[in-house]
Amino acid sequence: MSKYRVFYDLFTRAAAESPGLESFKIRKKNGQIQGRTFAELHKLVSELAAGLSASGIQAGDRITLLCDSSPNWIIADAGIIAAGAVSVPRGTDVTDDDILYIIGHSESRWAIVQQKKDRERLLKFQKELPKLEKIFVLEDGDFNLAQGENAIAEIFTAGETALKTNPGLVDDIARKADPNQMATIIYTSGTTGAPKGVMLNQTGWINALDRALSMNIIVKSDTALSLLPPWHAFERAVEYGVVMAQCQFMISGITNLRQDLAEFKPTSFPSVP
Repeated sequence: MSKYRVFYDLFTRAAAESPGLESFKIRKKNGQIQGRTFAELHKLVSELAAGLSASGIQAGDRITLLCDSSPNWIIADAGIIAAGAVSVPRGTDVTDDDILYIIGHSESRWAIVQQKKDRERLLKFQKELPKLEKIFVLEDGDFNLAQGENAIAEIFTAGETALKTNPGLVDDIARKADPNQMATIIYTSGTTGAPKGVMLNQTGWINALDRALSMNIIVKSDTALSLLPPWHAFERAVEYGVVMAQCQFMISGITNLRQDLAEFKPTSFPSVP
């Protein structure tokens, strides 16, 4: 039987066992590689989940997460699910028709998008998406968490306040959560017709990760690097697997891949056939 019930448990355990280990690294515009410790990741996931809850997000509410590869993706996805909501992730390269369909079909109440330009894009469709109440920007152009109006900082601030009043808020939500309930909807790409929504719970993900890590696919001593889209099922499993394994991880891209391989020296490079 797994020692984890829900995704939030992965962050709680990683923060307790490897609080100072830095992971989810990225090369910044100044050329420096930066990441966050597992203690910092747990804090941010907790604050986001608490902020969503304090701002009125209810269990089962859908939140679209429109974001490409980023160290902030895992924080947004895990925070949404830790709040009891349903994460609906997709990349920013999605067509207008597909994003209209995905947000509408999933009945997303809120959206968290990668950058300001992605928010401006969705605002053009407000009349066609009457159930979409709010759109928050996740980060700026250098992978820093976005500040200001309609930015993710609003939710983090609400979360900080809520946790001061009730430090066990997110732990309580996690304890009461049913891991067999739907936690995410992944919409397919490359199919004919409208995208198909695949409804998945946390139990299935955690069981699959337990089996994969029992075969030492990723271990704590690894340094893993990836450049795959995080909303795809495989890369998503890799990123949560990194938290479960408590290892170093770097997010790369085609532009920086050669330099990242030379400097980060990964022992694991997850890929698909």
